[in-house]
Amino acid sequence: MEAILNRLLANWTATRADPPIELFLVADLNYGGRAHASNQIFIDLGALASAKTEDELAFLLGHEAGHVLLGHLQQRRQNNRQAQDSLVLAAETVALGTVLANSRVVGAPGGGMRLQDNTRDNDRNTIVAAASGTRILAAMYSDLGDARFSREQEAEADRFGLDLAVRAGYSPEGMLDFFRHIAASEQHRAARAAELRGTVSQAFGLGASLGLLGKGSQWQSLGSQAAGLLAPQIEEAVAQAAAPWTERYESLQLRQQGARDYEARHWPNAVDAETRPSPFAEGKPLYADVLAYQHALLAHERMARALLQNDLPAAAREADSPALRRIPLLQAMASAEVAEKEGRITHALREAERARSMPNATTSTYELLARLLLTSGQGSAALAALEEGERRFGTREPFLVTRATIQAQLRQTVALAATLQECERADPTIGTACYRASRREQEREQARSQARHAPLPSLSAPALPAAQPSALPGMLRQLLPGL
Repeated sequence: MEAILNRLLANWTATRADPPIELFLVADLNYGGRAHASNQIFIDLGALASAKTEDELAFLLGHEAGHVLLGHLQQRRQNNRQAQDSLVLAAETVALGTVLANSRVVGAPGGGMRLQDNTRDNDRNTIVAAASGTRILAAMYSDLGDARFSREQEAEADRFGLDLAVRAGYSPEGMLDFFRHIAASEQHRAARAAELRGTVSQAFGLGASLGLLGKGSQWQSLGSQAAGLLAPQIEEAVAQAAAPWTERYESLQLRQQGARDYEARHWPNAVDAETRPSPFAEGKPLYADVLAYQHALLAHERMARALLQNDLPAAAREADSPALRRIPLLQAMASAEVAEKEGRITHALREAERARSMPNATTSTYELLARLLLTSGQGSAALAALEEGERRFGTREPFLVTRATIQAQLRQTVALAATLQECERADPTIGTACYRASRREQEREQARSQARHAPLPSLSAPALPAAQPSALPGMLRQLLPGL
């Protein structure tokens, strides 16, 4: 893959990536690629397994290189920050409008006038609700949007990838194969974007449900004036914030047709070039390696599913399956995860240490080791393991979420605040993930602390009735587990 990328970039001299582009293979059976911060390109294993020609892989690499070399990463980060600012402004607007709707002008001591705040408890709940709702929307937009580019950026990357591929001698047929493979995944993403757009109109209801959860109140304020005037403004602000992302999911056929029109205008004779078989296609030397990784990943997925279902015997069988044994790193990590679930932390640590010693250890290897060290009460050693991973891979970003989780559990308040700031600077998606992980860990620790200090129940006390779920909107029930 690096040889293909180097061949593509040999004909491009207008700009240079700084730092140079790094290429990574992701153990993911899906088809696709991603350009990420620090000029890194990630290609899914599923793309290598699915592509029949080298020409298709060349277009995929050229497309992702376009996002790096054309400055799309910086533009995306700026758009995300502007969107986050819009959502914060929306919450502040609700708060200000609610206060003003419940204030009146009165005389001030010594002369003059002042505003008297008559905001009631329900109105204060409204302010909290608005902040909660927009926080969720900010997280949703970040999750959906940050990993994606706008429609214009995608079209520009398509043209750039085609230019690189044709100049390097590849056939435009590779572009057509690329579009055929991503059609199904794009349909799924379009459905997510449509759901997200529909969520905008429910922002107030969502926020109110969160803010008033368990209080038995109705959302009675924002006053008739504030509700009528502010809601459309906030909905418009949120819709504008989401526009660069949601437009990306418009018809893939339009994007493909645009690329074909560009090809016809600029490369009319390129169709004569013959395609080349993929170096990973069946019958090629690398085919067996790709196939082995596919089978190992499927076995690892079955193991993870069994762990979620608490089916430990099935998980253990998959962890020791022939498919995983062919990939020692995955087998060692799977064995560690099963042992962790079984409570055999010493054995889990031994397997994680074995995985770390392998030359193809991944960032996930170090995260697993750090988690196990933390579970065994070795918080400082857990952070040291992350630092070792950061030195090995030359970046802190893949480890920030785990670092925030560990610092939250260790109650390292100052260090956690610094890590959360670093997460936000690194990438909005990482920032959201760090925030969620640290909050979850803080809530768990608070629950553990309350349980330690709770008085023992009376033996004669009657059993409490089972808690009933609150009557929340369906969408809210779906969101809460992920938050």
